[in-house]
Amino acid sequence: MRVNQGLTSLTFHPWQDPISNAAVRTLIDALQNNQSLTYLDLSDSNGGDEEAQIIANMLQNNDTLRTLIYSRHDHMSGQGVIPIANALATNTTLTYLDLSDNNIGDSGAEFLANALARNTTLTQLVLEFNNISDVMWDLVERRLGDRLRARS
Repeated sequence: MRVNQGLTSLTFHPWQDPISNAAVRTLIDALQNNQSLTYLDLSDSNGGDEEAQIIANMLQNNDTLRTLIYSRHDHMSGQGVIPIANALATNTTLTYLDLSDNNIGDSGAEFLANALARNTTLTQLVLEFNNISDVMWDLVERRLGDRLRARS
């Protein structure tokens, strides 16, 4: 996949046949420099904070990815989303990001809001089911406006 330049879309849902976190890290790492992938769905891929760091590296290196779905990862915390938020601050290609059903909480939502205040490319952010308080939702909504989807 590192050198495969024809792959444009990858949906990976291992919920029927779970794989290890190491395998998830290997897959994401292999996609870091892929220059044809535009859609990546890693829902239910058993990822956590370590995998979030690798995704952040991918967002810094890959300039073709438009859609990233990294949802249903109860193991990704507010600290785990920090590298993703930092990468998004300078990413100029991603337009849709779904981080729903993680465990990022208020601290993670605040990091995302701050980073995305500087990002004008991302047009949709999905954060539902992340243990975000009403106060933090209000802050995120003020910073992101109509780019935020799915309040929970």
